[in-house]
This record gives sequence, structure tokens and C-alpha cells, in this order.
Amino acid sequence: MNAIVGMTEVALREEMTPGMRKCLKTVQSSAFGLLTLINDILDYSKIEAGKLEIVPEKFYTLSLVNDMYEIIKARNNGKLALHLHMPDNLPTALYGDIVRIKQVMINFCTNAVKYTDTGSVDIFLETERIDDNHCKMIFSVKDTGIGIRKAEQDSGDPETLHNIMEWTTKNFPSQSYGLVLWSHGDAWLPAQAPLQRSIGIDNNQNTYKDTGSKMDIADVADALATLPKLEFILFDACFMQAVEVAYELRHVTKTIVASPAEIPGPGAPYHRIVKPMLASPFDATQIAEEYYQEYIDENREGEAKYHGALISTIDCAHLDELATATAAIVTKYASMESTTALGNIQHYCHAPNKTRPSYYDMNDYMRHLITNDTDYTHWKSIFDKAVVYAKATPWWYSIYSGREYVDHMAYSGISCYVPQHTKTNVSLNTHFQTTAWYRAAGWEQAGW
Repeated sequence: MNAIVGMTEVALREEMTPGMRKCLKTVQSSAFGLLTLINDILDYSKIEAGKLEIVPEKFYTLSLVNDMYEIIKARNNGKLALHLHMPDNLPTALYGDIVRIKQVMINFCTNAVKYTDTGSVDIFLETERIDDNHCKMIFSVKDTGIGIRKAEQDSGDPETLHNIMEWTTKNFPSQSYGLVLWSHGDAWLPAQAPLQRSIGIDNNQNTYKDTGSKMDIADVADALATLPKLEFILFDACFMQAVEVAYELRHVTKTIVASPAEIPGPGAPYHRIVKPMLASPFDATQIAEEYYQEYIDENREGEAKYHGALISTIDCAHLDELATATAAIVTKYASMESTTALGNIQHYCHAPNKTRPSYYDMNDYMRHLITNDTDYTHWKSIFDKAVVYAKATPWWYSIYSGREYVDHMAYSGISCYVPQHTKTNVSLNTHFQTTAWYRAAGWEQAGW
């Protein structure tokens, strides 16, 4: 492939008809694209095998820049104005992995050229002295492309979510997509209420603050409704593995990976879970398994060693069946007049109040609620089809109550809301009535 690229470049320097030149340009462009694909595949294979090595060698700076610039110039094909900015004191020669450096530079510039329709691309190269023997080479690209308008930078706005996902699926066609939602979370609670947030906190200033734009889960579902169905949604946010959340999203994603409790401070271990995210065939339980392995590892280092993790995977294809089975149980056992002691049920918020529920473990609640073994066995068989993976470390850390321990006999990986006759639950009961799960799971029919 390198030979094709090189010989095409040589041929293009000769005199020829416009038609022949156009054909050679097409060959050159296709060769560049295929070469990039081959290099990416080879690099990914090396990364998977743990054999990707950085090979430093002496290289001449101007030669590197010229090679990069000529490739980008060919790909640009006169579409945009290209401007190269370099300081006069650029070192003549440096030591580094020229193959990787060139690869990164070409990728940056190619993206700028590809996604800029009109205007220019400016390429900047400068060096920053570290000591007599070392310097930092700083490479940057600026283009006149559309970018992300300020109005579209609000990550807590459903319209922003829709627009970004629509743009992504249009410009990066793929057989499948996944989505990671990283932020604060409060499961199914309404985003509009004080101190509550279904998902997201964005103060539109790119700074940390616990107030800002938030999205209801129903709004997330609406934002994704007209887009390709996702392979998975990973919630890197607290309390999001709730049956009310999953049911709301069942039509927009095939699987959900999340925690019914607070997530660990360091968050999801992306260095472990990106590989199963991209694997083919895809298996969402492997994302959860790698997540779990990060926090069960007794030799884990850094902040991770102070945290535990609860994680599960839901197969959304079985949520309608679970709703039907749950409705039969709720209408039979959980009427307004019935009472079930909740004190011994595994729950995931140990500081509940009128703005945040206890997040009871769903299976543990049903196990206490159902008094007939046959009824429970039938319901549990359907539950197990929906919740296909659930693991937990012995404990997790809560910002509200410190270290909390998991009852592994009770843990099932997903929470549910249980309406109650208490003053604390008045507003929560009202909010619960706005969820699709409330009606589908029989709570409305049961009189709640």
C-alpha cells in the first residue's frame, strides 16, 4: 500500500490529461484511506496484545512537517486555504517515535479538512524547552468548521443530546452505537424539582457546580427516539439502574449498564471497559464484568482502593414482560390497604428524605411482598430474563452515610420505588405517578 501511495505521488508530478489526473487523484485518496484503516487495525491489534511500542529515533523536523503537509494538501484538493505556522527557532532534529507523531498529526489535520466545508485550516507547530536535552513539541489545528455552537454546549438539554447524536450517526455511519451518560443522577426523579436530577448537571460555564441544566429520563428517551436503537447505554452516574429508568428507555436501547447505588468516586474504569464496548460480537455483560473486576481487585491502586461498586446489566427486550408480571403481583399483594415491612429490605440510599427515596432492591422487595412460592417463582423467572448480570463488591461508599455493606443474598442489581403512607413520601408518590412504570406495573390499578 505504501508503494501504491508513493508511486501515485510520483506519477502525479508528470504531465497528463485532466481526466487521467483525476483518476490518479482518486487512486491516491483511496490508497490513503485504506492505509489509514490498515494502520488503525494493526495498532488496535497491538494494543489488544499489549505489544504497541514507542520506538524513538532521530528525525528531521522539517522533513516530518513536509511529509504531513503534503499528505494533507492532497486530501484537501484545493477545497480550503491551508496555513502552516512554525517558529524560526524550530529544532532541526529531534528524537521520538516519528511514525506515531506523524499519525497523530495527520489524523488531526484530516478531521479538520474533512469536516470544514469552506474557509481555512491553520496548522500550528511550536516547541517548549524543558531542559538542555528535552523539549515539548506542541501541535494544534484550528479550522473554520461549524464546531459546536454555544447554544448546543448545554449537555443537560435534551435538544442538545438529540442534535449531537443525530450529527454523530449521520457523519459516522456504523452498524451499531452505544452511549455513555456521565454526570450526576437521581434515577427517575423529576429534573425540575429542587435538589433532584434525573440525569445531568450543566451550569453552562464548564465549571463544577451542583446546579444547572438537568434532563428527565422521559426527555432522554424522546431525544433518542428517532435515532438508531443503541446497543447499550452506560450510566456513569449514581442510582440510575432503577426499573423506572430502564422501562422508560426500553425502546431506544437494547441494554443498560448502571448501578442501583452511588457509583464509586473514580467512576467507570474506561481503561478496561472500552474494549468490550467495541467488541464484536457485542455483549453488554462484559462491560459490567470489567467494571466489577476493577473494584473487586484487591491490588487496585489509587483512589479506587477506597471504593466498592455495584453494577448490573438489563436486557430491555424483556421489560414489557416484566411489567406485566409485576402488575399481576402488585394488584394482588400491594393494594393501598396492604402493608409490607420495609426495614429489612436491601436499599441503596441510606439517607432518604422527601426529595430522594430509599431505592429498594427490586427482587428483595418482591421476595418480601409475595407470600405464595409459586407466584414468586414465576415472577422471578421473568425478572431473571431482564436482569442478566448483577455483581457487587462487599461494600460501597456513600457520600451520605459512609461505607455501606451489601447483603449479597438480597442484592439483585436493580432498584424500584415502593409507595408508602408517610408524610415523607407524599411528593415522591406524586412524582412516581408520572412514570410509565407506575401504570405498566399495576400501581395505578392497585390504587396508589
